[in-house]
Amino acid sequence: MAAILLSGANHDGALGLFHIHKKSGTTIVQNPLSAEIDTMPKQALTLFKPDYISSVDEMAGLINNF
Repeated sequence: MAAILLSGANHDGALGLFHIHKKSGTTIVQNPLSAEIDTMPKQALTLFKPDYISSVDEMAGLINNF
């Protein structure tokens, strides 16, 4: 199981990603510095340490390595 969290203005996606993390899923969070709206990525980073923090441009390479 794996999930990616991208830019967003709410916190709901961060909580969903946290639940995947708790079930030992692989988690990728968009770097808040590269997000159009950084609210959701920042919230995820306050909840837990994801497996990867990445720009959108780097995510394809991460996914291809799985």
